[in-house]
Amino acid sequence: MKFSQQKTLKELQGGVYLIGAGSYSRVLADFLHEEGINVLGLFDDLAQPSDKNVAMLLGYTKDIINTVPKGASFIVCIGNGEVRKDYFQLLSDAGYYTPTFVSKSAYVSPNVKLGSGVVILARSVVLNSAEIGDGCILNVSSLVDHDVVVGDFSHINVQSCVSNYARVPHFYQSIPGEIISE
Repeated sequence: MKFSQQKTLKELQGGVYLIGAGSYSRVLADFLHEEGINVLGLFDDLAQPSDKNVAMLLGYTKDIINTVPKGASFIVCIGNGEVRKDYFQLLSDAGYYTPTFVSKSAYVSPNVKLGSGVVILARSVVLNSAEIGDGCILNVSSLVDHDVVVGDFSHINVQSCVSNYARVPHFYQSIPGEIISE
C-alpha cells in the first residue's frame, strides 16, 4: 500500500502530534524542537505514569478522532514496523497526514524517492537513486548507498549501512551497526 501524502513537516506550520510515548518519541521530539517544529502532544495506548514524557500525553489513540481536527499531522513513533503500518492506516483513513521529516544535518540526494511518513535522523546519508518506502525510519548516522530499495516500514538502525544495490524487505529492522548488502 502506498500512502499518497507527500508533505514535509517544514511545509506544515501547525506543529505535529506523535503516536507513541517511548524513547523514540523523546528522541524525535528533540530533533523536531531543533527544527522549530512544535510537538502538540502524544497519544499512546500503553503509556505509564513513570514514562519520561507522560506530561505531553493527550490520551489513547482511540481519542484522536475526538481530540484532533482532521488534516493534522502525525509522526508514528513506534519501532515495530507492522504496528507502525497499522497506525499509518488508521491515520490515513481518518484524514490525517503522515509527513516526512528529514533532520537538517542529514543528507538526502535530490534523486531519491521518499515514501510518506519517512523519518531520517541526524547525520544520516541517502545517496543517488535510492528508494525509501512508506513509514521507514533511518536512525542517527545510518547510510543508504546508491540504487538501494528500502521496503515499507523498515527501520535502518543507528550506524547501519545498506550497501549499493541492496534490497531491504518490508518491515525489516536492522541491529545497530549492521551492514546490509545484496
